[in-house]
Amino acid sequence: MNKCPDKIICSRCYRPLDISDLKPFDEFLCPDCGIKIKCPMIFERYYLMELCGIGGMSNVYRAFDPVENKTVAVKITNENILNSETEGERFTFEAELVAKINHPGIVKVYRGGVYENQPFLAMEFMKKGTLETLQKSFMLPPVEKLLGWMAVIADGLQAASKLGIVHHDIKPANIMLSEAGEVKIVDFDLAEINTDNENSNSSDWASIAYVSPERLQYGKEDYRGDIFSLGATVYDLLTGEYPFGNSGEVPELIERRRNFDFEPANHLNSTVSKVISDFINQMMSFDPVDRPSYEEIVNIFSSNGKSANNSSRGFFAIFKKNN
Repeated sequence: MNKCPDKIICSRCYRPLDISDLKPFDEFLCPDCGIKIKCPMIFERYYLMELCGIGGMSNVYRAFDPVENKTVAVKITNENILNSETEGERFTFEAELVAKINHPGIVKVYRGGVYENQPFLAMEFMKKGTLETLQKSFMLPPVEKLLGWMAVIADGLQAASKLGIVHHDIKPANIMLSEAGEVKIVDFDLAEINTDNENSNSSDWASIAYVSPERLQYGKEDYRGDIFSLGATVYDLLTGEYPFGNSGEVPELIERRRNFDFEPANHLNSTVSKVISDFINQMMSFDPVDRPSYEEIVNIFSSNGKSANNSSRGFFAIFKKNN
């Protein structure tokens, strides 16, 4: 996998350059125009340009697809799971899973496969990063815009649930922003197809700050677990705080969710109305039957928000998590 192409062309002066002696991601100056160039890495048909994200299961690269002549994101399994046939199948399954959903609030997966024993996905490249990154960079938008985004995300989750797909890991780090200012859900690694509308049987979870109490307690959840996680996500983005903390043993985490011991969002952020604050609390109800439907979430967030998937200009600082 770790190889450069023998030759590339300078993007500024178009001089052919021999880079056969260089390693992937080495940097050098074009001898003619002096522009700094980074050696790409060849992976299948893609030219990997830079590492964008590191995860426990996979890494994500910004890449160029010469066949389609466009920038894409290529997600590749980490070498430490190469010998796990189950994980490889699970990773490849993500491409088939997400391809079933046609929605503007879910990232497009172009193709998937296995190259040199490493499963990969080629996906839509989300240039502006995650909402978690925006939050930490003081770049979240005003509340009305943020609620408009969350309406799009809820609608996307509803589209997935209609196909029997539950995400299981909704959080700010799994919501990304495109160059055009569109929010989209990524990383369906933990998702499962649930064709009979029964609860999933997975006993793992990815992010304890956002995971539903039923998944903590029983190791299973249906689409209403995503509604809980979305509520915790919205609370986090509006306040800069985790409603139930981000550490602790499972019994303690369950009790925090049962006791509802946290400040309402409108107490921490004066620009959040009591209506929205109470509605977010309802999304995080301990009992799944008490949570609102996706239709209600979309209606409430849409009526209290504006300008959902469009230009991202006009961002300003609101919060940064103090963790």
